[in-house]
Amino acid sequence: MGKQKFWRLFLFIKICASAAIFYVLVYFLLDLGLAAALSLMERQYEGDLAGFNAASGGSARRSDISSTMALEHAVRRSGFTLRSMEPVEKGGGLDSFSSLTHQFLESILETPDDRVEPPEERLMEYMRLMEDNALAIRGALLAGTDPVWTGDDTGEIDQLKVSRIGEWLAAESLRAAGEGRIQDSALFAEALNRLSLSLLGERTQNCWLTAVSLGQTYAGVARKIGGKHPGIMPPEISPYEESLRGTILTRMERLIRGTRKMEKIHHYRIHRRELIVWRTYGRLWYRYSLMREIKARHRDYLDSLDFLSCEKISPVRTGNMRKSVWMTNGGEFRIEDMRYRLQKLAFSFEFTRWVMSGKSFPEEGLLGCPRVRARAKEKDGRRTISFDTPFGTKKRDGVIDLPTSFTYPEKLPDE
Repeated sequence: MGKQKFWRLFLFIKICASAAIFYVLVYFLLDLGLAAALSLMERQYEGDLAGFNAASGGSARRSDISSTMALEHAVRRSGFTLRSMEPVEKGGGLDSFSSLTHQFLESILETPDDRVEPPEERLMEYMRLMEDNALAIRGALLAGTDPVWTGDDTGEIDQLKVSRIGEWLAAESLRAAGEGRIQDSALFAEALNRLSLSLLGERTQNCWLTAVSLGQTYAGVARKIGGKHPGIMPPEISPYEESLRGTILTRMERLIRGTRKMEKIHHYRIHRRELIVWRTYGRLWYRYSLMREIKARHRDYLDSLDFLSCEKISPVRTGNMRKSVWMTNGGEFRIEDMRYRLQKLAFSFEFTRWVMSGKSFPEEGLLGCPRVRARAKEKDGRRTISFDTPFGTKKRDGVIDLPTSFTYPEKLPDE
């Protein structure tokens, strides 16, 4: 009887040992397979990156840390800062008047004609007081090289503060136009455009979104003063489109390089009481999740090559959770949102170009899309042009939404 129990125990131990060996073997085979798949994806990514850099190398903008230092010095003179960790002067400086500046821009840029009303008295007094600082910021941006926007040991650049600087430049441009100082107005507008384009070189989501916001503001300023100053450059969508592709590749690189720690997945998916499960399966789950996300980012990159085609033009689908939310930061936008912003900016830029040129619209529609028809009519010596936006006209709080129509003198000054 004792011998029979011994053999049963021996058989049980042998089965357990075999199962353990099989489990370990399967685990390591899966681990090796996933590692090999990630290595293959990394080589594919490097090929995409090399192709992207080769295609965009000729249009790369020059940046210099000295331009950053000059800009920050000019900004600090106004009692403001671009750094997220530095305190802002209380009771004065740009921060105190940013809301007035934004309200002024909304009231002017969302009016669908070429009129430019002067700022209200409080804002006008502030702008006159800070005029030298505004000129210093303009000079730093027009010096020839772009600022470097990456963070260093003094703190990350705060994109909200960069937006406020951009709105200040836009307000100065409109104020100068209203006072008849067309050359000054054009220089402030060009400084705003330079600020927007300089952000695109960073290939980060926050910089890209800020650049799009400032680009929209520049388009509004160009509509207002473009007919008065032939030297105003019409906005171009190609740098924003190219930067978005680079931004997608950068997000893919962050996944491949493993900069997202495994603890972040644990925070989203694993409770503390399940930590032992995490330690056992976390490595496999992490690599499998990386594969899914890298594949999704690669699809995004391939799709981005065709974002501005007519078939792709459509409003963003809210609530679309195609991507794994837990693998992304809570503040990240989905690619669908960024595509929507790029498309809306493209139509805004195209419409602005036709406003500035004063010519007839193409019969095939804006951006070659027949669904986006444009119209023009003349009355009492003024021309009104408009287009059918595919994105709706609902006003968003706190956002400058340029109108889809515009009225200006039928004969432009340079015609």
